[in-house]
Amino acid sequence: MDDDVLEADPGTYFEGIDFNSRSITLRSTSGDPNDTIINGTRHFYVVLTVSSGSPTLQGFTLTGGNANSTNPPDVFGGGMYNDGTSPTVIDCIYSGNMAAACAT
Repeated sequence: MDDDVLEADPGTYFEGIDFNSRSITLRSTSGDPNDTIINGTRHFYVVLTVSSGSPTLQGFTLTGGNANSTNPPDVFGGGMYNDGTSPTVIDCIYSGNMAAACAT
């Protein structure tokens, strides 16, 4: 539900996350982005997708996003894809992500 707070313990999570229009907070319990990693290298084009709402992400490293597809919207984002939204990002690291350039 909106305004919920979800916490993740330190570790590496092989995930692709979509906030699904929720205005929630997702934060690491340690607060150190080096301790809690969201890694999209296992078949996820975008590590984090925000298509509406106003979510908050705090204390993560986002890596392994590869939006290098030929099918939009999978060519956008890589580490994070925002579509007309204003998420709050606090103490996060984006590293090792790719996205294709696309002309329409």
